Amino acid sequence: MNRLALHITTLSCLEVSPFNYTKTSVITDIYSTKVLYSNFPREVSTLRYNRQEGFRFSFKKPLEAAFRIYELHGREVNSQPGKALMHDLSPSGTKMSSKLNLPVSNEDPVKIHLQFMLNELVYEMKAELVWKRAGGNEFYYGVHFYASEDVKEDIVKQLKQYVKTV
Repeated sequence: MNRLALHITTLSCLEVSPFNYTKTSVITDIYSTKVLYSNFPREVSTLRYNRQEGFRFSFKKPLEAAFRIYELHGREVNSQPGKALMHDLSPSGTKMSSKLNLPVSNEDPVKIHLQFMLNELVYEMKAELVWKRAGGNEFYYGVHFYASEDVKEDIVKQLKQYVKTV
């Protein structure tokens, strides 16, 4: 499993880079020293199965997440951070919602860095938005992770542990 050295910010929070994670009690914005989230909810709803992936775990109360667009229309960009809620999670992706209307297209994928915390582990994943649906005053997105097999296995392990703690 690929781990990296931790960087301590002036707020004494831990930061991580893509595809890596570490134990911490707060999530920090990887592009600043501002604390974004802490004390994530521990409520759970269901565990759904899909033939094309092992399973998809649905949270009763969504997990908070942060994201940045790093590629749009085939060009490298550095967007401002956006807030999102993760409604479910599988080793290969998630369904998230955001108030931001992102330009999702099959021909021109939007690539993001997605940061979230599960069981006090901070994950930052490179990912691609694969679908979009409008719902009320927010938008729902299907997100496919670009993750190694080690990270996928760790997500499964952490979801199993999460179920035991709720």
